[in-house]
Amino acid sequence: MGNDEAELVKGTVQNASIRLNRVPLIDVKYPTGLKSRVEYVLTLLSNTTSKDVLFLGIWGLGGIGKTTIVTTVYNRICGKFSKSCFLNDIGDTASQPNGIDCLQQKLLCSVFNNEMKICNPKQGSTLIKERLGKIDILLILDDVSHHTQLDALAGDINWFGTRSRITITTRDQGTLCRIPENDRKVYEPKELNMKESLQLFSSYAFSMNKLPENYLQLSNDIIHTTRGLPLALGVLGSYLSMEKDKKVWQSMHQILKQVPQNDVYGKLRISYDNLQDNIEKAMFLNAACCFIGYKEEIVISIWEACGYEPRYHLEALKKKSLLKINEQKVHIELPTNFYHEEIVMLDLSHGYFKLAWNNCLENKVFQQLKVLKLSNCVKLFESPNFSGFPRLERLYLDGCALVNLHESIGKLQQLVYLNLGLCISLKKLLDSICRLSSLQKLILNHCILFTELPKSIGDLKESLVEFLLDYTNIKALPDGVGLLKKLEVLDLSHCFSLVDLPRSLENMTYLHYILLSGRTKLRYIPKLPSSLIELRF
Repeated sequence: MGNDEAELVKGTVQNASIRLNRVPLIDVKYPTGLKSRVEYVLTLLSNTTSKDVLFLGIWGLGGIGKTTIVTTVYNRICGKFSKSCFLNDIGDTASQPNGIDCLQQKLLCSVFNNEMKICNPKQGSTLIKERLGKIDILLILDDVSHHTQLDALAGDINWFGTRSRITITTRDQGTLCRIPENDRKVYEPKELNMKESLQLFSSYAFSMNKLPENYLQLSNDIIHTTRGLPLALGVLGSYLSMEKDKKVWQSMHQILKQVPQNDVYGKLRISYDNLQDNIEKAMFLNAACCFIGYKEEIVISIWEACGYEPRYHLEALKKKSLLKINEQKVHIELPTNFYHEEIVMLDLSHGYFKLAWNNCLENKVFQQLKVLKLSNCVKLFESPNFSGFPRLERLYLDGCALVNLHESIGKLQQLVYLNLGLCISLKKLLDSICRLSSLQKLILNHCILFTELPKSIGDLKESLVEFLLDYTNIKALPDGVGLLKKLEVLDLSHCFSLVDLPRSLENMTYLHYILLSGRTKLRYIPKLPSSLIELRF
């Protein structure tokens, strides 16, 4: 056998092995109404010249079943291609630091079954084009939220070999406009009809295809509020499967009627709002804010450390279709922006994360958040980006390992309370902190390496009332401190390196208390304001 023949045999064996070992994705639990939609998509994918590369865009609002459709299509036809890849949650992944690089790397690794290091999106796009240009591939890009994601992963038909099929799901039809009309087809799935809606709802609520007669009218009433969206039918059906009291169903119907007809996610929120168990609420919010995509066992171990008995509560959340485990990873059934919109307080204290959230908050803005607690997050070395919290009033960062603060902290114009106590690695503050025009209390106590205040500290003159610097390593206060005309309490106790106090202190006409106990190096006390009530040594 010659070298060419040997290589041909080797390639044929490898290709056959890849196809035989291709693992199908997990199918949907209840496929009501799915068959006709899948068949239509398969027709669109096949209705073209065999050698052509085709892009198919599936677009529609969240919850319509786009991911379910492409999952079933993938399982049906992936074996007909030399290579296949299903990339899910593209929009969310792309919003993470280096998210595009990660997606490109995942694509190439999935196709060629080996690790590839990608340094930047441009290099990744070049590699995709070079490596996939002669291969027929079935590529699913699920939940694309911006055209830049498509540009980086499937920028043109010439990136792929003949017969390739690239299917994109998106909520934004504009994302597909970058693909030339001759090279793309577009499908907009329709809502389930009434018969399909009744069957799907019954499957989730009663584990049967047909509704019991004594629940038929109530079910009809509830189903009419869902607009035939499979996700809404599944979530509400799962929740009501735990409640057989008709009065609860009637109450649910009344609540649903109060939500605007087009506010689908408002309807889905009701399942969360009706959770009676605070631990399940906490676990859901933990998962939604921190653990999407994490391995199930890792998340369970964290919840066990919190004393949650997570396996029991996790099953309850899964039964209510609020949480989902897919490929041993945690996912949520509600839209990924659901949990941010109305949260007023978020407590992540004692967390072991190194990064509180990514820096891309355009789609995940906590518009209503007023209190954020990150106390004693001992591995939090990098300051979070605070741009996404326009109404934040109280921020707890005490006990963290922060070396500095993110420049964006100056955008928190409604912040009245900032606790940085026991941040033992913090050495100084950025000037941007002096733009906090509403800040009333600033705590820096026990920041043992802290040595320097910004010279512009006086810019807080219209707001700052309490300033706690005890047990810091500060050596001197800038003259700008004397501009803090609203300041009432200044705690400098046990500041063992403090040598001088500024003469401008006498201008602080609201100052009532100066605490200097434990001082060892202070050379003199300047003239103090007449408003002073107590000077404590």
